[in-house]
Amino acid sequence: MIPLYNKQNSAARAISSVLMQTDQNFELIVVDDGSTDDSLQVARGFSDPRLQLLTQQNEGVASARNRGVKAATGDYVCFLDADDEYAADFLLQIRKLILLNPSAALFACRYKEVDECGQPFLGRCDLPDDFCGQVDDFFSHYQRSRSLICSSNICARRELINQVGGFPDGERIGEDIYLWLRLALLGPVMFSGKILSTVYRNAENRTISSGLRMIPFHTRYFLMHDSWQQGQEKAVVDQVLNFIYHNGLINVCGALMVNNKNVAEEFVRLIYPKRKWLALLITCLRLLPATVFLLGKKIRNFITIRSIDVR
Repeated sequence: MIPLYNKQNSAARAISSVLMQTDQNFELIVVDDGSTDDSLQVARGFSDPRLQLLTQQNEGVASARNRGVKAATGDYVCFLDADDEYAADFLLQIRKLILLNPSAALFACRYKEVDECGQPFLGRCDLPDDFCGQVDDFFSHYQRSRSLICSSNICARRELINQVGGFPDGERIGEDIYLWLRLALLGPVMFSGKILSTVYRNAENRTISSGLRMIPFHTRYFLMHDSWQQGQEKAVVDQVLNFIYHNGLINVCGALMVNNKNVAEEFVRLIYPKRKWLALLITCLRLLPATVFLLGKKIRNFITIRSIDVR
């Protein structure tokens, strides 16, 4: 399913990439979330019996995805942002992963990205390039990787999505990571190292381009609630929390890069006194100029991404 909001320049690319899949056994649900540009007209320009176009007033991406899940009739739901696209064999590879373990919670193929200058790159993944199977210690791998799962390379069991209540309505940052973590606590994650989707950072109206202005929902949820820990082994709980702290620190540095110190202050309040050393570290980081974090981002990118040849 594709949530659509003000993506008139990229919506056709996303929709076409689904309709041109080599595996043709699918339904495509596009939910227009009250677009104010020509996105809806672009979607209406496609005439295909497999395409179901739904419209609603602007309620946010979580609501749009939930409506798409509700309208779906299959047992598994693949997600694709309207900025992005699938390679032709994406659904075919997802089907292969499902056949390996139909009861798994999540299924994903590796993705590449295109930066703001139009240059393609590949984020680090600590699984082998030819990996195809179940990801053991998923939360640890997720913490160490930059191209493992996102909202444009993933498929989930619809039954489990409904079991956890879907995406959190009204949340626009971290609502997707929240669901992936919740689902990964319910069942295995299957992954293929084949690069079969593309995330475009240079697309219009992209959330990741606007800077972090608040603590993402997944961070707040997993630090403020304990209910998700019920029935989980301590080692798994620790892995999830380590991911949250690590991811939170990266987000704080991103906020400080644009001189947003409120995010750092809020994160300190969330983690103190559970992680006093981390709270102290972030308190000290707030004293540094934004140029330090810009340099830190360049160093991290140098270490964790590589340019790729598209020829």
